[in-house]
Amino acid sequence: AKFAYADYNLAILEHQLHQDFLTTLNRARELGNTKAGLLMADYYLHQADSPQNMQEAQTIYQNFADKGDKQAQLKLGYLYEHGLSGEVNFNLAQHYYTLAAEQNQAQAQYLLGHMYQLGRIEREPNYSKAVYWYEKAKYQCAKAALALGFINETIENDYAKARENYELAAKQGDAAAAFNLGILYEYGKGQAVDMAQAKYWYQQAADKKHAQALTHLANLNLEDNQTPNAKQQAQALYQKAASRGNSEAMYQLGLMAETGVPDKINFKRALKYYRQAQHAHHTKANLALARMYQYGVGVPQDLHQACKLYEQVAAHSPMAAYQLALIYHQQKDGAVDAQALKLLEKAAKGGHQAAVRDLQHMKAHQQIEVSFITPLIIKFMPNPGIKSASLLYMHALNNWNNGDELVSRALLQEVVSRHPDYLPAKNMSDHLSEYHYLKLG
Repeated sequence: AKFAYADYNLAILEHQLHQDFLTTLNRARELGNTKAGLLMADYYLHQADSPQNMQEAQTIYQNFADKGDKQAQLKLGYLYEHGLSGEVNFNLAQHYYTLAAEQNQAQAQYLLGHMYQLGRIEREPNYSKAVYWYEKAKYQCAKAALALGFINETIENDYAKARENYELAAKQGDAAAAFNLGILYEYGKGQAVDMAQAKYWYQQAADKKHAQALTHLANLNLEDNQTPNAKQQAQALYQKAASRGNSEAMYQLGLMAETGVPDKINFKRALKYYRQAQHAHHTKANLALARMYQYGVGVPQDLHQACKLYEQVAAHSPMAAYQLALIYHQQKDGAVDAQALKLLEKAAKGGHQAAVRDLQHMKAHQQIEVSFITPLIIKFMPNPGIKSASLLYMHALNNWNNGDELVSRALLQEVVSRHPDYLPAKNMSDHLSEYHYLKLG
């Protein structure tokens, strides 16, 4: 046994010195050192460079699992669950996870609960069994506490328990749990809205480079009209989140550049970030780019390119469908052809208010019944704390990109009213007026 332990330590040293260590490690395994055997199997598993190595890992895990080693049982269950050495086999995965879980192996308890939650053991999710295993694992496994909090929040609607389990996971260092706590506090789920607590937990997650937390923290800074340099801090946080692939952060950076928050308008930078977000299938960025091409904002006007961008999201964006209908309508010299009508109906079905009004207008025009038209109701309340023209303008464009065209127009009018010399808002308002509703007769 002493020789096995010595060989195991020697193999570790050889690995650190970038020397061949497998021969020494295998000798330690053959002499009965469990750690050496499992380490060797782990090496083959992580290499994942050939079916032969994966099979070798499975053989080693199987040997130790048959002797009751809970770590080997855990790893063997993982191999079967994900089919890493052959076909996926949920029954065998459950079997080996259960053997390890019954020996209080926390990761196995979590993974067993996860299989029940996903419906991989039974034909549908079994939340009671998932909760049973998560409860056993949660003090040693942050992911179990996180998963338990998620079930508390989304299945049981028990926000107090969700908060308790998220806090447990967050205190074990889980960034996603800290982010979820921020959401609970920001939106007042189960308690009053508490922005200080929301910011605290977002910061905890952001410190671990959680991209969504960085974005939410940036959002709070962007809406902060009291703290000096809050907008600059928001921009820096968005940049960190964008560097981690967060498309919402990319979009927000584009919006800030287009509207000059916190510095000067920079269309080149706006296009760069909008395109990055659009490539990540971000609908608002897609609409923003289409709008810029439609009206020639920062780029030469290109209706063909605008239509291509709108078409990419028209299936799920009423705003895109409506804008396409307006462009087709204009190109047909005011005639509403079948294509424009179909798009208009799609937009109206999706809840686009202007599309609903236009369809009613068309019917009323045909029947000469103007009273048939339902008055548009615009619901918005400009934040009285927002003083600068660029911030109001940013909110106006964000609403447009989000599909809230009527709110966007109302906000633009608010900017023009408060800041008559602020040309970007006036120019955009004039641009939008070019395509303001279908013109019939």
